[in-house]
Amino acid sequence: MRSADSPTLPHTAKEKTPRLAEEGSGLIGLVMGMGFTALMLANQDDPVERGTKILGALALGAIASLPGVLAILARRRPGLYLAAGMLGVPLAFISFVGFPLLLPAGMAFVAYGRRGADSVPRVTAPLIAMVAFVLGIGAFAVLIAHQDPRCSATTNGSTCTSDVVTLFEALTSLAITAITIWTTWTLARPSREASST
Repeated sequence: MRSADSPTLPHTAKEKTPRLAEEGSGLIGLVMGMGFTALMLANQDDPVERGTKILGALALGAIASLPGVLAILARRRPGLYLAAGMLGVPLAFISFVGFPLLLPAGMAFVAYGRRGADSVPRVTAPLIAMVAFVLGIGAFAVLIAHQDPRCSATTNGSTCTSDVVTLFEALTSLAITAITIWTTWTLARPSREASST
């Protein structure tokens, strides 16, 4: 039994310190996505339609960076870690340079396992992840759905490609990527019942 004159200590809730998986999934994913963008921009050596090709490279880079962005946003809404991991896995197979994206995707799954129950979003985390998956893959599919073969002539010869990213495709893809971020952020907002407790 506690005596009347013994001091009572205020109850302090233990704050969870961020770990490598939580911090790394966002930071590493974003850095890899930006590196992917820089690599594509560095290979834009054709002066013909250079502006459109740069915009196409930025659209692909935005898609590659999307899992990292979602993982960074997941610090406040942990359900987004699952969306980041689920979207990062298929995007890693876009090209052989995308394989390193599997690392932050795996870290996002670990972070979701640790922090997934920290908040109760308006919609369940698997549904949010499915929305991110469909929209993210849709943003990539827009870039390759329609074949746009082009040939260009230079002083040293001519080059042809089976498909180029048009201005409309690039802008549509960037719009879908932005919608993906906004939609998942909105769906992952804690419900009123959870925020009131």
